[in-house]
Amino acid sequence: MKRLRRFEKIAPAPGEARTVSFPLPVSEPAFIGLDDRPVVEPGRFELMAGSTTAAFVVK
Repeated sequence: MKRLRRFEKIAPAPGEARTVSFPLPVSEPAFIGLDDRPVVEPGRFELMAGSTTAAFVVK
């Protein structure tokens, strides 16, 4: 499942490189469980920005 969690539109000039950063708390991959409370399941998650992907693990 893919979900948009953060978004920032930038318009770099041709050939320009930029660094964009934002906080990503561990609660971001949470979903609402059967008891109507947020749940963060352990596992591997991927962050995608354009064609770049990075993985992190929640234990």
